[in-house]
Amino acid sequence: MEVSQKPSNVSISTSQFTSQSPFLYLALGMIFYFMWIGDSSFINDEPLLLQMALKANDQGDFFTLGLMGTKGLQYGPVPIWFYRSLLVLTHDIYLLAFLKTFLVFCANSLGIFYFFRLLPNWNHHTALLIFSSPFLWFYTRNLWDNSLNITITLWGFVAYFYFFKTRQFRWFALTIFCLATAFQIHLMALPFIAAISFHLVIFCRNDLMKNWKKVSILGICLFFFMKDYLFYLFILPHSSSSSFLDHFTGSLKSFSFPLYGGQFFSLHNFNYFVGKRWLPAIPDFFYSITGWIMLLPLYGAFKSLKICYKKIKHKSQLELDDHLALVCLVWFIAFISISFLNGLSSNPHYYNSAWFLYFILLNIGLNALWNRAWMRKLFFAHGAIMFIALFSIILLLHSRHGTR
Repeated sequence: MEVSQKPSNVSISTSQFTSQSPFLYLALGMIFYFMWIGDSSFINDEPLLLQMALKANDQGDFFTLGLMGTKGLQYGPVPIWFYRSLLVLTHDIYLLAFLKTFLVFCANSLGIFYFFRLLPNWNHHTALLIFSSPFLWFYTRNLWDNSLNITITLWGFVAYFYFFKTRQFRWFALTIFCLATAFQIHLMALPFIAAISFHLVIFCRNDLMKNWKKVSILGICLFFFMKDYLFYLFILPHSSSSSFLDHFTGSLKSFSFPLYGGQFFSLHNFNYFVGKRWLPAIPDFFYSITGWIMLLPLYGAFKSLKICYKKIKHKSQLELDDHLALVCLVWFIAFISISFLNGLSSNPHYYNSAWFLYFILLNIGLNALWNRAWMRKLFFAHGAIMFIALFSIILLLHSRHGTR
């Protein structure tokens, strides 16, 4: 099988990324994300996480484990480090929420820009779905740990494919940093890490061997960055009488849970946050009619499988789009596996580390259908409904002082 190789001096064209539409979506997103920042959720984990960060600052502890997960494992120290840094600047809760929202929103926006810069022929109108997603809006604003992986997995994916295309070591270093950071935020990043690692070993090992000195130095830095959390995970089984099988809760429902990841770009299941029939200004049918978009990532996965199988079978050259699809297929399979093994079934935050997987698969599916007029009309109608719905949610949350 031949694999397309790009020299390190390849320039990534931006000539076709000229539409003003993404900037319009960005502007609308900024209005929504920063409107009434004080209405951000602050209950249960959020105050506990800030309390842990405050305590760590007071005691001067460098390594502090994160919150306790539902499977008996504490999460890594990165969220604590992040909020400790913000708490050095201010203890004002509103300003903390603003700073977190500002940093994450800017990082996400820049990551999306670089993603479409890498793939200028892709349909950049899908940026509309990101800035109108009520799930991404909610998780960008809340002072939590798991939601930080929304940004880290986005940048890890983008950095890896910049490295794959340009072979510049700085992009590889950023990729490895993102993988290590995502791991120390939430273990639901494991499918993402597995997919990138799988592709890296198969298609980029020769480049890594040529740069073994740089890779070695990076590995040493990585060791010191992760050693405390890895040591915690290493000694955990020996200090616990429970085994992995004690937590095995696989079921058909958990196996099918990853099939609904496209809900991040719909209103489906958003009542998880606000309760059923809490939004009278938005007709109930809005919830159902926006659910169609969950089919696009599944169609994208099917198209990816079909294309990759055909090219590998005939030993054809794999283009950048094909490699991207291959990574997504491995990521999707790994996510299905971990969902089944851990019995995931309903909580939308388990999609946070995989949201970009669904965005890419959605793009692949939409690109295959974009030349059909009915799909373009349906997509823009969907986008309009999502913006109206998100604006209604924001107004009602503010006027009703929350959901309780």
